[in-house]
Amino acid sequence: MSAEAKPIIWFVSVNTVGLIHAQGLGFTKQFYAYAFAASAAEAAELCKQWYEEKRGIQCLPIKEAACKPASQQELASYTFPNQIINIPEAMLTEIYDQRGYPPSWRTKAFRV
Repeated sequence: MSAEAKPIIWFVSVNTVGLIHAQGLGFTKQFYAYAFAASAAEAAELCKQWYEEKRGIQCLPIKEAACKPASQQELASYTFPNQIINIPEAMLTEIYDQRGYPPSWRTKAFRV
């Protein structure tokens, strides 16, 4: 009996066949995201779902989604931890509490 993989933060580089517009990058065939998932395949799928369903960016067809564990797994080190797709709400709330953020500064997490 194998134990289920523990979710970690993944850095995802998504390459599309067609051009998309990404803030800060302009028109590109590549964009980047962070996802909280148990596997690279799950992280890639979460990113695809987030950008298609929540942001309205049609990423299909995706040429490749390269995922690697983020070099920083300490959530508190991220400036915008709410932008990590599917980060658990409890973890985000804990970071906001540690930082002393008032309710008006507590942006909801990106959820799929």
